[in-house]
Amino acid sequence: MAYWGLLSVKNQGNITLKSATQAAKSIGVGSIPYLGVDYLVTNKLKKRYCLPVWSAAEIAYNSFLAGVAYLTKNT
Repeated sequence: MAYWGLLSVKNQGNITLKSATQAAKSIGVGSIPYLGVDYLVTNKLKKRYCLPVWSAAEIAYNSFLAGVAYLTKNT
């Protein structure tokens, strides 16, 4: 939510109940595959592959949140 709020302030958009609800939904949707990656890394992968997989997941997750924030900044 703080990340979404930072993007809203940066984009000079107002933080409203509607945007906060959209942020919560997007974070929930984005967290499902992110948690799957965490499970995979902690239980299935060799340690040498953990950091690249976590880094890719972090980039994808933050890009998803930034994309949704950008697309909904005018609503």
